[in-house]
Amino acid sequence: MPSNLFIIAYNLIAGQGDLGASMCGAVWFGEDTDCTAGTIAALHGIRCGIDSIEDKWIEPIGTKIKTISIDPFRMESRILKDIYAFSARIAKIHEDAVKKFGLSQEPAGDFMAPDWFCNIYDDMRVVTYRFDYVNVRLDYMGDPVIRAGEPKRIRFLLSNTARSVSTERLNLHLYTADELQVSPSKELSTLVTMGHMGSGISAVEFELSLEQAARPLYRGVLEITFEDSKKGRVLHVPFVLLNEGGTHVDSKFEKSGPPMCPNQPRV
Repeated sequence: MPSNLFIIAYNLIAGQGDLGASMCGAVWFGEDTDCTAGTIAALHGIRCGIDSIEDKWIEPIGTKIKTISIDPFRMESRILKDIYAFSARIAKIHEDAVKKFGLSQEPAGDFMAPDWFCNIYDDMRVVTYRFDYVNVRLDYMGDPVIRAGEPKRIRFLLSNTARSVSTERLNLHLYTADELQVSPSKELSTLVTMGHMGSGISAVEFELSLEQAARPLYRGVLEITFEDSKKGRVLHVPFVLLNEGGTHVDSKFEKSGPPMCPNQPRV
């Protein structure tokens, strides 16, 4: 989806209104070519009308609707025959929706999703570990890199997912390499409220620092134990911080093995 949207938006702009240039540009990008070129054509048609599309793009495909996604035997009477009937149906649905939901006909000025919906995008920036009763989201708060002399913060978002009415106190212990200093402490506790209320999320931050980065990477583990109702249950969440050091070495392709063996990048 993200790559498709980029290809579509880029080529609509680059084509400067030339449908052929925009579609061919999208195809030359590779990836999901039928969807990107098809979406560009659809958006162009919505904006400029079907009369703006040259016959050379329409004639090889036609205007009939053929589908293998719907059972043609049981649904024969409900499958529209051509794009004109399909467009008329979409226009009628839009008209009905405007009346039923009181939608404005004016173009929307703000296309941002509501705050609660943005949680979906926030989840793309974290690593999620799902356990019984608790979900843990690891947020590196930027790149997972630690540098000597610079503090690095990481955050753990703990969600109470218990199905029963339950508020939990969780004890946290951060295991790290000896040379890493941890602030405020390697041992903390936090309360996650009742999950059924939809607000059982607690954020805990640790600040890590070291005087000299001696390793290529630093591994750590957050250990979580239950203080109240689920004593004896232990959860572990791993994390890795890279040492930004070393030298970049370019690789080159070399032939190896018989002709059918694919080329492999080798240093």
